[in-house]
Amino acid sequence: MINPQQAALASELFRGDITAYSLLESLAEGVVVIDNSGTILLVNSRAEQMFSYPSGGLTGKPLPILIPERFAKIHEEHQAFFFREHKNRPMG
Repeated sequence: MINPQQAALASELFRGDITAYSLLESLAEGVVVIDNSGTILLVNSRAEQMFSYPSGGLTGKPLPILIPERFAKIHEEHQAFFFREHKNRPMG
């Protein structure tokens, strides 16, 4: 699992890429980027607003803090499948 300092570093490296950062911030959708352990590496400001977190408040946290309890088990299975198979699937 990535530690909070590593997550912050990954986030800062991404923010340093002005093209990628501008694209991420221009999206109307909330975007959360995680690593294979489920640690949040990047979020755009829309996602922070959606989940009522301050700027930078999600980086380094475990993704399950954003998942409602009733969806936790199935989401964990979908996440494991994605990192194992590297295939997209419909959100449903």
